[in-house]
Amino acid sequence: MAKHIQQLLNNLAGKVLGPEWRVLRLLMEHWITIVGEDMAEHACPVGVTLMPQAAGSDAGETAKLFVRIPGALAPQFQMMQGVMLERINHLVGYNFITKIIFEHKV
Repeated sequence: MAKHIQQLLNNLAGKVLGPEWRVLRLLMEHWITIVGEDMAEHACPVGVTLMPQAAGSDAGETAKLFVRIPGALAPQFQMMQGVMLERINHLVGYNFITKIIFEHKV
């Protein structure tokens, strides 16, 4: 029963919040695969924001991903950014996330 309620809530959130919610949920489910076990315990995805498209553009939607990290690990995450983008977009199925913004934990 609880699994059914969770699925209903996820479906409702996906319809109301759009592709950002679906991608964020997917990232949370696969976060360890994206950043590795050691880094996953220090960082978490906190938001996805659609990026505006140029008028008349036939490119698909793209978005920015916001990830909260400790400031001390910023250099490691910056170096991993390319691999993270590749893994994320492989999961999504196309180049949806084009930029990662690292927010430092306070």
